Amino acid sequence: MTENQNEKSQRASDDLSAIEKIVRQKIMEGQIPGIEHLTEEQRAALVELAVLHYRAPIRYAIRLKELKPVFGGIAIPHIERQVKKIVEVEFPAQGDLGTDDAIVEELIRIAKREADLWHNEYKFGYATVERDGHIENLDVKKQDFQHFLIDKFGEEWQEEVDGAMQPKYPPERCVKQALYHIENHARQGDERDPRIRIAAYQGELWIDRGTPDWSAIVINA
Repeated sequence: MTENQNEKSQRASDDLSAIEKIVRQKIMEGQIPGIEHLTEEQRAALVELAVLHYRAPIRYAIRLKELKPVFGGIAIPHIERQVKKIVEVEFPAQGDLGTDDAIVEELIRIAKREADLWHNEYKFGYATVERDGHIENLDVKKQDFQHFLIDKFGEEWQEEVDGAMQPKYPPERCVKQALYHIENHARQGDERDPRIRIAAYQGELWIDRGTPDWSAIVINA
């Protein structure tokens, strides 16, 4: 690393320390509405998440899952709303998705939060997601996963149209770019054997009935 690179790295570290200091002070002093009931440990977790949301969106998605137990029964969407509120108040420029890069990062973050990413023996990427009360294994290159990702994006990002809030959908070019990165994340995940219709699990044989309600026949002893 050159001296100039060292200086840039040090400045980035100093900036991050300053951001963390501001956010920590605001949260710990109860200056952010809606978090008065949180414990000190939960507030500290919000500090970490807010800083990551600002500086490292992908790492934020991973850390959000890791810190979920700290918040007990508080749902992840509620935690995310609090984090976004902090970011929007302290760093307004980060509160929107004004560039393609920001949209792509948001899509990747949603995928890592909402899906378990993995691959098969041929390195094809898959995502295990929960939808309509059941679990689905989706090929990340197929349209079904794209729709899942776009719908989740629209749930989080909305715009007012004729006095009503409507989902705001990402541009197709951003979705394609995000899927490229998501597939690579899946390649770095676990290797599994995707079962299409029949699977053996804990001494039982599960057979998918192929019905709209995703029901299965279970054969056991």
